[in-house]
Amino acid sequence: MVRLNRYINQNFSTMFFSIFFPLFSIASLIFFIKVVSITSIIKVDFLELLELYMYVLPQIFFYTIPVAFFVSAVMTLSKLSYDYEMIVIFSLGIKPFKIAHILGKMAFLASTALLMLSLVIIPQAKQMYKGFIAYKKAEAIFNIKPSEYGQKFGDWLLFIENQKGKNRFENIVLYNQKVMNKENFIVAKEAVIKSDKEGLKFILNSGTGYTYENGKLDELHFERMVLNDLSVLEAKQYKNVIEYWFESTSNKTRAFDFTIFVIVSLFPMLSIFLILALGIKNPRYQKNFTYLWIILSISIFYVLAFILSKKIPFIAIFILSILWLFFGYILYKKYVLKRY
Repeated sequence: MVRLNRYINQNFSTMFFSIFFPLFSIASLIFFIKVVSITSIIKVDFLELLELYMYVLPQIFFYTIPVAFFVSAVMTLSKLSYDYEMIVIFSLGIKPFKIAHILGKMAFLASTALLMLSLVIIPQAKQMYKGFIAYKKAEAIFNIKPSEYGQKFGDWLLFIENQKGKNRFENIVLYNQKVMNKENFIVAKEAVIKSDKEGLKFILNSGTGYTYENGKLDELHFERMVLNDLSVLEAKQYKNVIEYWFESTSNKTRAFDFTIFVIVSLFPMLSIFLILALGIKNPRYQKNFTYLWIILSISIFYVLAFILSKKIPFIAIFILSILWLFFGYILYKKYVLKRY
C-alpha cells in the first residue's frame, strides 16, 4: 500500500506540475495585463507594478489549482490505464477504493489550501490592492500641477491657474456632470487640499457655483465650500475576514463571491468519484476520449456553480455539492466498481 501510494503520488506530481505551470503562466499574463492597465489611471514604477501583481497572485493560484488538480488526476489514471499498469494494480487485488483514498487525501489538502486562499488571503489581498490604488490616486491629487488639463479630484475635472505653497492653489475651475445628473461648474479664487480621517477634502474659498439643468441656469455664491473624495476613506476602512464576509448577508455581490469561492474550493474533493470514473479505463475495450470528458466536466461544473451562486447563494453550496458527488458516484459505480 505504501509503494502504491508513493507510485501514484509520483505520477500525479509529475502530471500536476506539467499542467499547472502552463495554466499559471497564462493566468499570470491575463492578470498582469489587467494590472498594467491601471497605469492609464495612476503612475507606478516597476517595483509598484510588481507589488500590484503580488496582490492578485492569490487569485491566480485559486483559479489554476482546481483545474490543474482535476485534469492531472484524471490524466494520471488514464495514463496508467492505457499503459496497462492499472490492470496490473487491480490484478494484485487492490480495489478502486484504495486509489480513491490516495487521491482523496491529496484532494483534501488541495481543497483546504483553496479555502484558505479564497476565504482568508484573497479578501485581504483585494483590500490591500484597492488601498494601494486609492493611495496612488490621492498621491496624484496632491501632485496636481497648474496650467495642466485632464486632472481630476474625485468625479470633478479640475484646472488650476497658479499654485501657492504645497497644497494651496489660486484661480480654480471645476466641472462635473455626475452630481445629481446635472452640469455643475465651480469657479473659486483659492483652494486647499487636506487629508484627514474623513478622507480627502478640497476646500474652496470665495467662489461661484453654476448648475445647469433643463435649460435653467442656477447661480450660487459662497465664501467656503468643501468637496469630499470618499473613495480614499472607503479604501482605508480595512475589514478583517469575519467583517468582510459578514457583509455577504446584505451584499449580493459578496454573497456570490463567498458561494462561488467555497464551491470552487471544494471542487477537488467533490470530484474524486468522477476522477476515477473518467480516468480508469480498459484499454482493450474503451477508446481514449479523456480530454473531451475533462473539458465537458469542468465546463458543466463551473457553469452550474456560476448560475446557482447567482440565483441561490449559500444554498447553492449544498445543492451542487450533493449533485456533483451523487453524479460522480453513479458513474464510478457503473464504470469502475462493476468491472474492478
